Amino acid sequence: MANPNLDAVAFQHGTSSLTRFPPNVEVIRVEVSGPTAWLVARRNDVEIRFPLAGEDCRFLASQLQAAGEVIGDRVQPT
Repeated sequence: MANPNLDAVAFQHGTSSLTRFPPNVEVIRVEVSGPTAWLVARRNDVEIRFPLAGEDCRFLASQLQAAGEVIGDRVQPT
């Protein structure tokens, strides 16, 4: 059975971000400014920025990698 959460609207991969259009967050990206990395979520003209330490970046990367290995690549219906 198809997962309705995955079949709704797929992310588009930008150069440095993932994009999806309303009703949810439009863009999630990571910015590096000096010694700080920022996880930035944007919807319309509102941005929420979360500062990340190197440890945070590695943790998020490992969580995403592990999830990707479990679910595999999304197969588009034919």
